[in-house]
Formats: sequence, structure tokens, C-alpha cells
Amino acid sequence: MMALALIGESLLSAVIEVLVDRIASSEVKDFFKRKKLDDGQLRKLESTMTSVGKLLNDAEEKHITHPAVKGWLDNLKDALYQADDFLDEIAYKALQLKFEAEPQSETFSDQVRSFLTSLVPCKKGMGEMQPELKKILQILQDLLKQKDSLHLTESVGRIPLLPSQKIPTTALVDESDVFGRKDDRKKIMALLLPDDAEGRQLDVVPIVGMGGMGKTTLAQLVYREIELLEDRNGTKLFDLKAWVHVSEEFNILKVTRDILKEVGLPKCDNMTENQIHCELEKKLRGNRVLVVLDDVWSEDQAAWDFLLKPFMSVRKGSKILVTTRSGTVASVKSTFPSYPLQTLSDNDCWLVLAKVAFDGGNFSEYPGLYKLPAGMGRLINLRHLDITGTRLLEMPPQMGKLAKLRTLTSFSLGNHQSGSGNQSGSRNQSGSSIEELGKLQHLCGELCIRNLQNVVDAQDASKADLKGKADLESLELLWEDDTNNSLHERVLDQLQPHVNLKILRLEGYGGTRFPVWIGGSNPPSNLRELDLHRCLNLESFPERMHSLMPSLVRLSLSNCPELQSFPIRGLELKAFSVTNCKQLIRNRRQWDLRSLHSLSSFTIAMCDEVESFPEEMLLPSSLTTLEIRHLSNLKSLDHRGLQHLTSLRELQIWHCPNLQTLPEEGLPSSLSHLFIFKCNLLKERCKRPNGEDWLKVSHIPYLYIS
Repeated sequence: MMALALIGESLLSAVIEVLVDRIASSEVKDFFKRKKLDDGQLRKLESTMTSVGKLLNDAEEKHITHPAVKGWLDNLKDALYQADDFLDEIAYKALQLKFEAEPQSETFSDQVRSFLTSLVPCKKGMGEMQPELKKILQILQDLLKQKDSLHLTESVGRIPLLPSQKIPTTALVDESDVFGRKDDRKKIMALLLPDDAEGRQLDVVPIVGMGGMGKTTLAQLVYREIELLEDRNGTKLFDLKAWVHVSEEFNILKVTRDILKEVGLPKCDNMTENQIHCELEKKLRGNRVLVVLDDVWSEDQAAWDFLLKPFMSVRKGSKILVTTRSGTVASVKSTFPSYPLQTLSDNDCWLVLAKVAFDGGNFSEYPGLYKLPAGMGRLINLRHLDITGTRLLEMPPQMGKLAKLRTLTSFSLGNHQSGSGNQSGSRNQSGSSIEELGKLQHLCGELCIRNLQNVVDAQDASKADLKGKADLESLELLWEDDTNNSLHERVLDQLQPHVNLKILRLEGYGGTRFPVWIGGSNPPSNLRELDLHRCLNLESFPERMHSLMPSLVRLSLSNCPELQSFPIRGLELKAFSVTNCKQLIRNRRQWDLRSLHSLSSFTIAMCDEVESFPEEMLLPSSLTTLEIRHLSNLKSLDHRGLQHLTSLRELQIWHCPNLQTLPEEGLPSSLSHLFIFKCNLLKERCKRPNGEDWLKVSHIPYLYIS
């Protein structure tokens, strides 16, 4: 999740695009059909996410000056986390079903079983899938409803894409850049080649797959192959051919005009809609036609009907080849079942890898990539391997041979069943072990190590030599098994980073204590940000935090239910958030936040025991931003805890359904931004102009109540 956690808002549109692709994939839809789940909510999720994506351009422009929009984007990012996890669950279960349904040899079965155990563990039962989908859909629908109160406007088209993603396509293809797809090419060719005896007058053939899977390239290849067949044989398979790039905005007039230009009437820009339609019908009449519509998004039945009217008089055997990411689009007018494009084979992945390596090692344009080839270790001169946004499940063996690597955004450990005592080096394992990281001495920037539960011998972890990687600035360590496991503690003790590290995030750590190196002779004194998420057994922080982490300015604690206290005095924190940490929030009077004279931002979230907040003298007067989220039993805001917050400029209150009223004395006079969302009782009282609390908020310059 680190990629999603660290992306800027300007990349959220690309994230949404990938998620929509996954929702629309045949894998997800087939899974819903096989398990007899309601796919109506799935379609709603796809359309809702698309609609939310259209608001991003405007939101990204406004969030800097409008804190409420910034909060909206933060909540959107949280929802995308949940959607991503949900789709991971489906991918895992679908892979299990596929494996269980197909008879395999014993050796292959063992390999697949080992592979499955290396995946993110499946945490939800089948009965939880539909409620989880409903929950995610509701969150996104709530965010969509806020567009009017936040004054967000939609961009034209489906999702505001980055400029690099808007490059149009043509029928030209460089076959030296093409890897695999030979079988796919043959099958598509078989669907396109005309059959005078049995063929229909017009067939619509859809190719469906995620972005980056190679749909356009496949269409280019078959288009080119048909041209070559015609040249070799000296006969025309199709009388007329056209290639049109459609993209997100389905401008029906432009698409029709482009087809007309392609089939022989280039001077038609000044024609009316009727003239274009009629001229195209004349050109197509009696001819066998091949038209490729590349990158289609529209599900508009009426638009499709309009587009296809001029094709009524084409000759038998005519074809329209459509490439799309959406199975729904494919079903609108297709006469064949959708052709789902699958992931590449291992050998083809290797060829892609070799090409990408020479182009700089950036895999971020391949979101459909699930694995790297086993021969990865051959690329001994590779310096940058960016796998952000891909869905790699484990690294291939012998990654340590890439000794010149400078950039490695993520390292997913394989499944290893024995310790380091095996001198022969032959282990029951898959993928790269953590020891391979130790050979990558030149890594810099950020690194996320996943599947640390697969480390079975703590001494192996020491061989990663994180302490020797002086140029690493950000480190994320992830466990996936959530167990109360002393092995987690021993492993983390061996993962001491270099003192230069600035950002540390622990997720899924099952130990009860911090690693020994935090309080050792060489603590992470340059650490600026510490994020602890889902550390279910962690009980306390080390003493003398201010001397161990003197540079710490941001602390985020979430889903750490056993954490009771922390020594905060002396720290120079600027931002502090605590979410779903019941014991810690219960003991909030002991926090001594008022000693934090630099604290400017504080967030408290997800606790059902808080009825009044903030208590008197709890928060420091330096606070400029206060966020209160998901306190389900919060009934009142305590004026005694707010009155001394003379620097407070922004107050956000989210999902507090029992909050009944604002303080009788009003809110701090310094407040310039107030955002209230999903607080229905309070919403009624703050209604303009006659709400009982309206006069308490009417003077605030930026006021958002939804």
C-alpha cells in the first residue's frame, strides 16, 4: 500500500483508472457469476468511481486553499485503499478456484500451492464479500454527494488523465516492441477473416483487458497482418478499412467523421451531421468493411445506435473490432463473446523486462503485471526498477545479482520454509529471500519490504543489511499474518536501518514492543515521520522518545488497540494522528499534548467511547488544524477544551452521528474553515438561516456542511 499512501493527489486519477479496469475485468465478473454474488453493486461501484474521478481535476486545484477539499481527497484515498484490498481478495479467491477446478500433476500442484501461500492471505469469508462491496460503494457515493457543497465541477470525459496518457493511437505498430500474443493474434484473426458462406453482414468483436495489457497492440498487429495478407495474395479481404482512436470522450460526430475520412472522403470537416452520416452510408454501401475502434469507454446505447446506422448496407463479412477496458462496453453491441486478454507468460514477461530495463526500468505503465520473470538476475547492469502500481506477488529468485540497483520501490518476499542452517543453499522456497536485499548496497530513496511473515529465521533478516544502506530515506515494513508472534520482534530487531532514515512505517507488526535498536547506541535520530498501522499487540513506546528521535515531526498511530501510552514530552511534533487505538484514546488525559509547543495538526478518529471532546487543557494552543472523525458516540464539543485554541483556523468533524450541538459559547474566534460531514443532528441545527446553531457558524468565511 505504500504507493497509494505516498502518491500525490494529482495521481489519484491514474489510481482510479487502474481500479476501474480491475472492476470491469472478466476475472472479477466471472468470480461474481461463479459465486452467485450480486453484480449490480459491482456495476454501481464502477460507475460511481468513474464519476468521482471526473471531480479530481477541480479538487486538485482547490485542495491547497480549501481544507475541506483536502479532507475530501484524504477520504477518497482511504476509500481507494479499501477498494484495492477488496479486489485483492477477489484475485486471491479467483486464483484458488481456478487451481482447485483444474486437474494438475503433483509437482505442479505443489508449486501452485506454494505460490498461493505467498499471496496476501485471504481475510474475508465469502459471506463478507457483498457487505464489504456495499460499504465501499456507500463511502464513494457519499463522497460523490459532497460535490455541490464543495463546489466541485466535473471534467469533460471519463477520468481526467495525465497528459502522457492522452497520446492517440494509429494503425502503425513497431513489432520489435511486441512480446507474446501469438496465440491471441491467431484467435482474433480467425474472428475477423470474412466467411462468405456463413458470416453475418456485420460483426462487432470486442477485445477486453486492463490498461497496459496490450489490447491496442494486438489490434494493430491483426490490422497489419490483414494488410500483408492482401498484399501477398493480390486480393482484398476488405474493400475498405479504417482505424479510429476513440478514448474517454465518445464524441459521436468526430468518430463518424474520422471513419469517413479513413474510407476515402478526407474533406468533410465543414459538413453537417446529416451530410456526414449520409456520405458515410454511401461510401460503405455494398463494401466489405473493417473498422477498428480503439480505446472505447462509452456505454451509451443511443450513441452506438447512431454510429452503426451507416453500416446497415455493408457487404456480408464486415467487422468492427473494439478495444475496451470495460466488459459493459463490450456487451453493448457485440455479436461475439468478449475476448478477454490475459497476463503474459513467464517467457514473455522476461522479454518485456529486458525491453523495460533498457528504457530505464519503469514498470509503472504495466498495472496488469503480476510477476517478474525468473531470469531477472541476468540484468546485472540494471539501476532503476520502479514497480509502483503493479501487482507483483513476490520477487523472482536471485534478485541480489542486480548489485547496481539504485531504485527498488518494493521487495515482496517469497515463501521460505527453512532457516539459514542449510549450507547447501537448497531450500524449500519460492521467490527471493530477504538475504538478497543485502547484496543491493546502493539502494536509495524509498523501499517497501512486504511479506515479512515469510522470514522464518530472524538471523536471515540481519543479512538484508538495512543499516548499511545510507541513502534510503523511506522504509516500509509489512507483515500480513497479524499474529502475536515473538518471531516478529526478533525479525524487526535485525532490520535496523541506517541512521539517515527519515520515514519509517510499520504495518501488521505482531510484536508487543519496539525493536531494541530504537533505544540502542545508534538510534534513528534523523527520523522525521513514524507511522504505525495495524500493530495489534504493541503495548508501549520506549522511554526517552525525545532523545531517541529528536527530529520526529509527524506521528501517525492507527489500529493499535493495545497501545496504552507514549512518552511524548520533549518531542517537536508538528502533526499527530491517532485512529482506532482504544486504550490510547481512553487514556488521553495522560497524553500531555500541551507540552508539544510546535504541534499544529491533530486528528482523533474511530472510537466509540468518547462522548465529549476535547477535555479542558488537553490540546496545545499552537494547534491550527483539528480533525474529529468517526467518533460514533460523541455528543458534545467541550468549550473548555476549545476556548484556549487561539490559533485554530480549521476544524473538521466527520461521521459523528450523535453530535447534537455546538458549544453554547461558540467556536474559537480564530476559526476560518469549518467542515461538517455526516453529522445529521448537527447539520439540522446549523442550517441557514433558522438553525439553532446557525449564528454560531455564520461568521466563518469557509463553511461546508453536508
